[in-house]
Amino acid sequence: MVVKDSSDISMCYYNQNMVQVHDMQTNNVTMLINNVWTRDAIPEQLRVFIHTNGIDAILDKQDGDGFQCLDTDGADIDIEGNYEFTVQCHQVSDGAPWLAVIDVVITDDAICTSNDVPHPCFPDGDPILESCSWRIVVPCSKEALCTKEPTSSPTGTPTNIPTESSTDSPTDGPTATPVAIPTITPTRDPTSDFVEFGDDDDDGTIYFPPVGPEECPTDVLLVKQEGITDYPKDTVQIVSQNTTTVTIELTQTYTDSTSTIDSVYYQFKENVFSNICLEEKNLQGEDSVEITINCTHNSQIALLELWVADDITKGVLSEGDNAIIPECCHPTVPEGTPTTKYIVEIKCVSQCPQIVQ
Repeated sequence: MVVKDSSDISMCYYNQNMVQVHDMQTNNVTMLINNVWTRDAIPEQLRVFIHTNGIDAILDKQDGDGFQCLDTDGADIDIEGNYEFTVQCHQVSDGAPWLAVIDVVITDDAICTSNDVPHPCFPDGDPILESCSWRIVVPCSKEALCTKEPTSSPTGTPTNIPTESSTDSPTDGPTATPVAIPTITPTRDPTSDFVEFGDDDDDGTIYFPPVGPEECPTDVLLVKQEGITDYPKDTVQIVSQNTTTVTIELTQTYTDSTSTIDSVYYQFKENVFSNICLEEKNLQGEDSVEITINCTHNSQIALLELWVADDITKGVLSEGDNAIIPECCHPTVPEGTPTTKYIVEIKCVSQCPQIVQ
C-alpha cells in the first residue's frame, strides 16, 4: 500500500511491481526493489529508508511523521542488481496486523527541484533535492493481506437439532430458554480494527478556484502557490489538447503593454524523460509564449511551474513573494528580488462537454 506519493514526471510514476515481497515471517518481511524503469531513464540513485518505531508514526491523524529511521542515510540499492533486504514489522495495537514501513527515494538531475521531497528521517529539515519518494506499507503475513477462505462446503447437519419426534402430550409450559441457535452474541470481527491512513493533504491544504477560460475553467487549475501575489487571470490559456500533449499560451498578465516583468521562468515536461526550464527576460505586458507540454500517461494532465521575479520598486510584487527559483533554471535575478511561484495543472483531455452546433 502506497500512503504517500510525490510523482510529477514519468520517472516518478509508481509501478506496483517496484516492491516485491519474497518472504513473510510475521515479525519481519523480506523484499527487493525491482527495476521498473526503462533503459534510457534509470534514476541515478535509489535509496530505501526503513522505519523502526511502528506504523502509527506515519499516520497523519495521530501526529505522524515522528518516526525513526534504521539508517538516516538510507540504504543505496543497485537498481539493476538483485539486492534483498529484511524489514522489522510492527503493530499499531494488540491484535492489529503486522506491517512494515519503508520510504523509497529516487534522485536524478532530470527531476530537477520540481519534486524536492522531505527527508524521511528529518521531515522538518532540509529536503532532498531533485527527488521523488513513496512511503510504502508492506504486510508481514498473509493474514494481514487476505481474509481467510471460506470452508469448502457447509457442515453436515445443523447443530443442536430439535428432538426427533414430538412428545406424546403437550408440555406443562414453554421451555425455559430457546435452543442454542443462534449464538448468544455476534462473533467478533474477523479482522482487527481498521487503520485509517487518511489523506496526505488533510491538514493545511489550500484549495484554489479553477483559473481556466470562462467556457471551461476546470481545464486549468492552480494547484500550488508560493508567495502572496495572486495568480493573474488568463495567464495560461489552452491552444490545443490531446491525450499526449497540450499546447498552451503563457501570457504576461501582470502589467499592461507599457510595462515589463524582469524575469519569467517556466519549467515543464519537454518529453517523456526530462523537464526543461526556460527564461523570458523583460517580458512586455500582454506578450505571450507558446509552449507544448508532454502529458502524464495515466492521469492525462500537464504541469507547468512558473516563477515570476520583478524588482520591488516597480510595485508588482512585494516582500512576501519569497519563492526560490531552482538552480536547474540557472537564475540570473539579483539576490533578494521578490519572486512568486505557481504550479498550474492543465487537462490534456478537456473536462467540459463539447457543444455540438
